[in-house]
Amino acid sequence: MATFKVYLVDTFTRPHQGFSGAPAAVCLLPADIRWSREKLGQIASELGQPETAFIQPLFKREQAVVLDGQREYREASRFTLRWLTPHVEVKFGGHAALAAGHVLFHELDNSTDFLQFDTLGGPLCITREQYQGMERVALLIPADPPYLVDHYHQNSTKDVQLASLPVERRQLLQELTMLITSALGPMAPPLHTVVFGRKSHCLLIHVDAAASQLYDLQPVFTPDVLALGYECKLSCLVLAVTTPHSSSDKRPSRPDVVMRCFAPWLGVSEAPSVGAAYALAGSYWTQQLGRPEFRVLQGHVRQAELSLLVDPNHKDQVQLAGCAVTTLRGTYEL
Repeated sequence: MATFKVYLVDTFTRPHQGFSGAPAAVCLLPADIRWSREKLGQIASELGQPETAFIQPLFKREQAVVLDGQREYREASRFTLRWLTPHVEVKFGGHAALAAGHVLFHELDNSTDFLQFDTLGGPLCITREQYQGMERVALLIPADPPYLVDHYHQNSTKDVQLASLPVERRQLLQELTMLITSALGPMAPPLHTVVFGRKSHCLLIHVDAAASQLYDLQPVFTPDVLALGYECKLSCLVLAVTTPHSSSDKRPSRPDVVMRCFAPWLGVSEAPSVGAAYALAGSYWTQQLGRPEFRVLQGHVRQAELSLLVDPNHKDQVQLAGCAVTTLRGTYEL
């Protein structure tokens, strides 16, 4: 019988507060076990979280390792990482990656400040940092440049910086946007800009509305929307607004952008956090807001808080940073 440690973690939370942000499971698989995708999928389905991260330590061949299920996780700085939802394996899961980093740093007392993960989507780096007197976990992901689908705001010239899609692909996404707008109902707010991420396959719809209007939206994913989304190989839909601030608003935690993410094409209706969407959102909102770092509030009933940073000298990467809280520790027997 195989046993391994499992943790449930709330990520992108308010500092030291559970029951918010995006929940994920983290499984510490022994270094000498190799399980099939089907087996990992069964475990993820049993745990029932939006995403489950499976991690294993990687060591140099000449390095002696004592496999006690704990020590290798405290001493290694490089790991394999796979993400599974209850339905499919995904190439990238931002909040589950942050959960994995949180477990290694705070539950296993990993001695390094820099963790590297080998994933299906490529290498991923996770660090810990101090921010406003608290520690949070940060991860670097490849940026996903926004490609223009459509633009509705005639008084802005920001769209000139957006790359163009092939005509046929753009027309399909424009048709999908119109179907989605219809699915939002008669109270749907006007659109500002629609962009697409060719890496993440996310469609981001920038809405001209207040955050309260965004929360009122109840999109209905009709068979037509789902079918065309599958044809476009869509992974998620992002509805987002900016939140103007008055000069008297000095709250350090106030959001600059409010987002809601929907991923019915991956079996998730509304997700409190979608890591792939941040790769696109970071690139897009940096241009729209005119600054490299901004705060995001995502979700409706259950909300995630995080910071996005695009270094002007490294625009090919986006840093996600946020807090996390462990809500359950246990042992899985299989």
